[in-house]
Amino acid sequence: MDTAQRLQDKLEVTPGPTRLPLLIELAAQLWDKNPSRAVEIAREALDLASHLGDQAAKGTALVELGRSLYRIGDYPQALAVFEQAVALHQKEDERLGLGRSWMGIGNVRASLGLLPEALEAFFLALSFFEQLENEWYFCSCLNNIGIAYRRLGYYPTALGYHLRALNMAAGVNNTITKIAATNNVGDIYLLLERPQEALPYQTEALRLSRLHNSPYNEIVALTNLGTLRARLGQCDEALTAFHEARALAELSEDRENLVEIYSELGNAHCSFGQLLQAADAYQAALGVVSSIGDFHLEASLQLKLGETLLAREQFDQAEQAFGCALTLTERLHAPEIAGQAHLHLAQLCESRAEFSQALSHLRAHLQVLSQLHQAAIERQSAVLGIEHEVEKSQQVAAARREIIEQLQQTATTLETMYPEKGALLSGLHDQEEQLAQKADLDPLTGLFNQRDFQQRLTAEFERARRNNAPLALSLLTLDHFRAVNESHAHDVGSQILREVGQMLQSNIRASDLIARMTGETFALLLPDTESLGAWQVCERLRHLVAEADWATLPELHLTMSVGICTQTAWSKAEDMLYQAEQLLYQARAAGRNCLIMDVTPP
Repeated sequence: MDTAQRLQDKLEVTPGPTRLPLLIELAAQLWDKNPSRAVEIAREALDLASHLGDQAAKGTALVELGRSLYRIGDYPQALAVFEQAVALHQKEDERLGLGRSWMGIGNVRASLGLLPEALEAFFLALSFFEQLENEWYFCSCLNNIGIAYRRLGYYPTALGYHLRALNMAAGVNNTITKIAATNNVGDIYLLLERPQEALPYQTEALRLSRLHNSPYNEIVALTNLGTLRARLGQCDEALTAFHEARALAELSEDRENLVEIYSELGNAHCSFGQLLQAADAYQAALGVVSSIGDFHLEASLQLKLGETLLAREQFDQAEQAFGCALTLTERLHAPEIAGQAHLHLAQLCESRAEFSQALSHLRAHLQVLSQLHQAAIERQSAVLGIEHEVEKSQQVAAARREIIEQLQQTATTLETMYPEKGALLSGLHDQEEQLAQKADLDPLTGLFNQRDFQQRLTAEFERARRNNAPLALSLLTLDHFRAVNESHAHDVGSQILREVGQMLQSNIRASDLIARMTGETFALLLPDTESLGAWQVCERLRHLVAEADWATLPELHLTMSVGICTQTAWSKAEDMLYQAEQLLYQARAAGRNCLIMDVTPP
C-alpha cells in the first residue's frame, strides 16, 4: 500500500479539524499521481483551514491547490491561487511558503511563455530558500531555472543548472527533483545534438520514476525516450515509448503531458516519413489542447498540422490550418508562429499564381522577422538585467554575512580579553584603519570594490557637472564566463578574474579608476575624457582581453562586452551608472564581444 492510499484510509476514520494536516499531505502526495483528485483534496483542505482560521494551513493548502491546478493545465486559475498564497504568506512572514508560492508563479509564467518574468520569480524563490538554508527546495528551484533557460534557448546555461540540481538533489534525498533533473539533463543533451550522451540519463530517469512510483516523471521520461529513439532512427522503440507514455497520461488525466506526447509523436512520424500518422497525431493533440485553453500551444499545433498537410499536398486543408494558426496569433503574442504561417501561405498562393496575395503574406513574414529580431534583443536584455540584479543581491548578502562574522569574532574577543580592554581598544583602532582600507578593495582582484567606486563616481559626476568637464563611465563584462566556472574549478575562474583585473589596471591612467562590481563585471571611470577617448580606451582593453593567453587555461578564448555612458545630463550619478548598464545589456544582446556607446564617436 502506498503513502497516498494509507492517507486516504486514515482520512475515512478521522473526524473534524484533525483531518486538515492529512488533507494537505494527501494533496501533496497526489500532485504527480492524480492531479485532478489533488485539486479536490486541496480545495477541501482550504475550506477547512479557512473555517478554522488556521492561516498557516490555509497558505500551505493554497500552494498545493496551485500546484495541482498547474498540473491539469488550468494556468490562469493556478496563477491566481499562487498570487493569493503570496499575499497570505507575506502577511504572516512565512518565508518557506513565499518561496514555494513564487516558484509556482515561475512555473506558470514559464508555461505561458513569459520567460524573463518566470526567471525573476524563480530567482526570488531561490533567495528565500537560500535564507532558510533549505537545500531540498533550493535544488528544486535550480531545476526550474534550468527549464526556463532551456525554453529561452540558452542550452549550456540550462545544462549547468540541471546538473547542479541533480548533484544537490542526490545529497538531500530529494527524489522528485533527482528524477526530474535527470530527465532534463538528457533532454538538454538531445537539444545539443548529443543523443548518445542523452540516452543514459533518459534511461536512468525512467528507472528512477518507476522505482519511486512517480507517474508524472515516468510519462516525461517515456516521452523523452521516444523523442530520442526517433532521433536515432529507431522507429519501433520510439513508437512503443510514446504509446506507453500516452496510456499513463490518459490514466492520470494528465492533459498537459498528453499534448506533449501527441506533438512529439507527430514529429516522430514526420521524421519517419509517415505523414498521415503525423497528421492524425497533431489532430489528437489539438483535441486535447482545446480543453486546456492554451492558445499559444494550439496555434503551434495548427502550424505543425498545416506543414504536414502541405507536405501531403492537401493544399486546401493546409491553408485552413495556417489560417487557424494566424487567427489564434491575433489573440496572443506569438510572432514566431505568425511569421511561419505567413511564409507557408505565401508559398501556397504562389503555387496557385495568386501573386498579389503571395506578396502580401511575404511582406507580413518579413515584418515579423524584423519584430522577432528586436524582441530577441529586448528579451535577452531583460534576462541579463534580471541576472545582474541577482548577482548584486548575492554580493550584498555575502557582504552582510562577512560583517556579521567579523562582529561575532570581535564580540568573542572582547569577552575573552575584557580585563585588558585598554590595550584591546588600541589594537582595535589600528585594525579599524586596516579594515577601512581593505573595505575599499575587492578581496579577489585587489581592485576597488563597488561601494568605493560608487562614492568616487558621485564625486567625479558632481565635479564634471560643476566644471562642465567631460566624464565617461563604462561597464565591462566577460562573455560566457559562467561556463568557465561550470566547466572548471572555481579557483581557475578566480585566477582568471585576478589576471583580467591586473590587465585592466595596468592599461589605464593613474587618474582613472577600475573596480570589480559583481562576478565578472568591471567598471571603469574616466575623468576628463571625451567620447572618442573613452571609445579608444575601451576598444583597446577589449582587444587585450580577446588576444590574451591565459596561463591557467591555455585553451581559453575570452571576449568582453562593453557599455559606455558619456552623457552627464542626468539628475544624479546613479542614473549614469544605470545608463551604462543598459548599454552593456544591449552589447551582450547584440552578440557580445562588442562595444555600445550612448553617442556615436566622432
